[in-house]
Amino acid sequence: MDMRAILKLLTTNEMNSKQWEAFRKFWIKDWTDDLVVECDMDPEVAAERAELDFESYVGQEGHTSRDERVLEKRRVAFSGKLGG
Repeated sequence: MDMRAILKLLTTNEMNSKQWEAFRKFWIKDWTDDLVVECDMDPEVAAERAELDFESYVGQEGHTSRDERVLEKRRVAFSGKLGG
């Protein structure tokens, strides 16, 4: 399983420092790509903006919402295995 797939299964509290850094890197890369495509931003400007936006994402507890989705997916998967 690759790192991106592993990170999709973990809450941010469960990540070790290496996983957190990979999560941050992937988040910034994905957001940079989106800014370039969707907003027609220059890639260098988009990368700087994405770094700032990641800090805002964490500062505004955006990762908490993500963690709740991870836990909900687990709950659904677990209840399906129990038959209910």
